[in-house]
Amino acid sequence: MISHSFTIDELVIGGSLESLLYAYVTETPIIIDVARRPFELDTVSETLDFTFLGYKGHEKVYSLQLWDRLSFLLSLSGLLLFPNSIENITERQGCLVVVTHNMRKIEVKFNKLKRFDKNFTNFAWLYDWFAVRSGGKHDIDTLEDDEYLASKLIFHESKRVGVRSSKDVVAVTFVSVTNMYDVEYSEGYAALKTKRMMHEAGIKGTSKGYGYNKKRVHQPIKIEHLHRDRKEQIIPDMTLGQILDIPIKTEGKLWKITTNLFKRHLIFT
Repeated sequence: MISHSFTIDELVIGGSLESLLYAYVTETPIIIDVARRPFELDTVSETLDFTFLGYKGHEKVYSLQLWDRLSFLLSLSGLLLFPNSIENITERQGCLVVVTHNMRKIEVKFNKLKRFDKNFTNFAWLYDWFAVRSGGKHDIDTLEDDEYLASKLIFHESKRVGVRSSKDVVAVTFVSVTNMYDVEYSEGYAALKTKRMMHEAGIKGTSKGYGYNKKRVHQPIKIEHLHRDRKEQIIPDMTLGQILDIPIKTEGKLWKITTNLFKRHLIFT
């Protein structure tokens, strides 16, 4: 039984960065069906201007931080419908039936529906996060090769408690969804590949001092698997750049909230 029903003119459905940005720019209500949060270390192109969201002109903009900021602003303005409370969504002719976690059924009628995140490629990225217990002190930021497994290593400053001036690493694998659970793409194989790439790049483990020949001696490289993230590849209907070409509405509640939060950076010239 429908417990509540309401009608809106246009509705966006999606959970990607592109869908949230489109909802923000056009000031359109959005339902996040699946929260597709970007990879934590990904950044958006430096050619894109996000100063209207409080970023400085030449500041590096992380995709996940931007996703969080947009969802926060959309939620504050009331444009993010049913945040963190959706159990199921059923689409009918001209409406959606949303079932919330407390089993309420709400009917959302619309005149126009724009759905994002439709074009799946059947491929995915696997992100294996490792704590580097020995071998985290170096100046390398990335390593790459032509193999499918752990084809790219991204070194980043460790966020572990008590660890300073040392890097941890993320191994990135691009694989078909049908093969992603095969043993050759397992976390154990990714760990072996990561250690091999680090060793071949000349990264050394923690120093143990000097040997009999007065040469510095190092411990073996040691890494510990923390967790794995999986993110399916989706070809967006609109790129971030194309969405930013749409004139931003600057007269509504959403823009007022944005300027109040980030007014130090929003100086019009």
